[in-house]
Amino acid sequence: MLDVWKEKQSQNYLLNASLEQNIKNLKDLKEQLEDAFIFKKTIGQETYQRQLDKLDEQIMLAEMKEREAKLEGYDVESVLNFAEHVILNAARLWLEASDEQKQRLQKLFFPKGVDFKDGNYGTAEVSPFFDLIPKNCDEKTSLATLPGIEPGLPP
Repeated sequence: MLDVWKEKQSQNYLLNASLEQNIKNLKDLKEQLEDAFIFKKTIGQETYQRQLDKLDEQIMLAEMKEREAKLEGYDVESVLNFAEHVILNAARLWLEASDEQKQRLQKLFFPKGVDFKDGNYGTAEVSPFFDLIPKNCDEKTSLATLPGIEPGLPP
């Protein structure tokens, strides 16, 4: 999820930079239009007003797109924060959840459902969330036991 989020952030950053440059270009055009009308007197009032209205509309739309892109970047972060909260607090959420919420959590963590067979629970498929939990490994540790605490090991 973090990799997907980083990719989204990267794309969002590029989009925001592009939108900011577009807004700057439009504001520069507006300034040139004002110079042409006020100082150079190369265009008439009607042309100036029509072009000014057009540029103002384009600037407003570009600024709205920029705000939406920034909000989308924040939304991704919020979703990831929520997902992390659910993963790290699944047991507590289960205990505090209503029956409907428990069913939703169960579907989230066990998409194919949970079976009860021969006195045991099992599932055919678990959520990718469980891949984030470190698994116990049978590797030898580099730590030594202190003498007297544990029985000696055969040589």
